Amino acid sequence: MNYIGLKLLIKYFFRIFNPFVNNQMKFSVIRSLKIMIFILFFGILQIVNRLFLLLDNLFFPSFKKINIIKPLFIVGVPRSGTTFLHSILSQDKTNFTTCTLGEMIFAPAITQKIILKYFFFIDRAIGYPIKKLFQSIESGVLSMLHETHKTGLESPEEDFILLMPYMACFLLIFPFPYKEIWDLAFFDQEFNMVKRREIMIIYKKLIQRHMYVYGYNRRYLSKNASFSGWINDLKTTFPDLNLVCCIRKPEKAVPSILSVMRKGWLSFNNDLGIEYTRKKIIDMMDYYYNCISKYHFSKEKTHWIVFSMPDIQDELENTIKLIYNKFSLRTSRDYEKSVNDSAVYSRKYKSKHRYNKNEFDLKTQNIMNRLKNIYLFLDSEK
Repeated sequence: MNYIGLKLLIKYFFRIFNPFVNNQMKFSVIRSLKIMIFILFFGILQIVNRLFLLLDNLFFPSFKKINIIKPLFIVGVPRSGTTFLHSILSQDKTNFTTCTLGEMIFAPAITQKIILKYFFFIDRAIGYPIKKLFQSIESGVLSMLHETHKTGLESPEEDFILLMPYMACFLLIFPFPYKEIWDLAFFDQEFNMVKRREIMIIYKKLIQRHMYVYGYNRRYLSKNASFSGWINDLKTTFPDLNLVCCIRKPEKAVPSILSVMRKGWLSFNNDLGIEYTRKKIIDMMDYYYNCISKYHFSKEKTHWIVFSMPDIQDELENTIKLIYNKFSLRTSRDYEKSVNDSAVYSRKYKSKHRYNKNEFDLKTQNIMNRLKNIYLFLDSEK
């Protein structure tokens, strides 16, 4: 890509010692060291991934002919149950295939996926010594995320991570809280049609690579809260897509994502301050809510179903039934049992994520007035 890629990573490397001209973030030796180490390992990994992605064109050119039929995309505002719903649907191996965190980080290319499959086959044959080693490392590295977002290398995860080799993944906002990454959160507002089309073509080819190895006549399943601003471009790229949208009242969702994002920044010693954090995240959430409500009330809406977070958790069996009926899917007895077991657990589950709502002082931002359109949308769903 001309706009986002390795050149942007190099640019950020030289920006380490002067990250914010407007002094939003003061210089920190610890932060600079963390970012330098991150760029070193991240840069090497992405160069390797890009080389393997290029090799796919030589060894497996037919992947570009794969039709992605009726993919299911879970969108919605952050902290609204998208991860939970994704994990439940991904358990249906008959109907769906989805990307795991390990695949996206270490094997976005077909060649890498095939190598990984043989690697796991050999590891299984000798008693999983490598898997156990990775699990022990993983539990230490990812444990800090489990309070807000439980995940692992074998867990289904947001597939915008596939776009990391192209620096087009919003998750990079934590080490690099700069405009080029922020723009990804405001996709059809900050990117022109040519740039959006370029990113969507790359994204589609990455999914085709997954389907080439793991498709088996199944539907592709994706979950990305950040794709709430990508809905129209997803519809253009995948005309027969199915969409499930998760929503949550702003007074619940906004403080929660503010807390999560701030913790992510602090893990890289990016002390951006409460005011900056609050303003940027509220702007982003405002944009997401408006994108969702505009699409919901548009005449172009097709194959679209909306759930609120409380309904997903408290009425999980009914939620899954509605999705399967809406999109003409059949459930197996084993999957129905799995859903029932998950429903019992979800009704007892209490989040470990703790934060102080008053810390972000949402009243001074007049959030209720700014997000008044979403309350009209929520009322229409009752």
